[in-house]
Amino acid sequence: MPTGGLTDMLAATVGQPAWRPYAAWDDGELVAGGNLFLHGEAASLNAAATATGHRGLGAQSALIAARARAAAEAGCRWLFAETGKPAPGQQNPSLNNMRRAGLVPLYERRNWVWRAAS
Repeated sequence: MPTGGLTDMLAATVGQPAWRPYAAWDDGELVAGGNLFLHGEAASLNAAATATGHRGLGAQSALIAARARAAAEAGCRWLFAETGKPAPGQQNPSLNNMRRAGLVPLYERRNWVWRAAS
């Protein structure tokens, strides 16, 4: 799943107490992944992606459900996530998956991008 280093990031969190990496497989091939970060009564659905050829098949919906269930079992009262706002007339599949899972957008924030001085 060559998605911007997500595989490496998930692997790096294995065994870290507050992090729980999740993956979806298709015949032994890693096709989707996502992280859950636990902090007290709050949990974050953190960093997720699906390989291009496996999108639209329910992997992220299953990963959201599994991580939400794990957060509840860990005693978390709040579950949150972040994703990008779709451009006018466009869709954001991540946002759609989160909404279908019952998450509700609460606010929008500006994304800042750092660029080295030229």
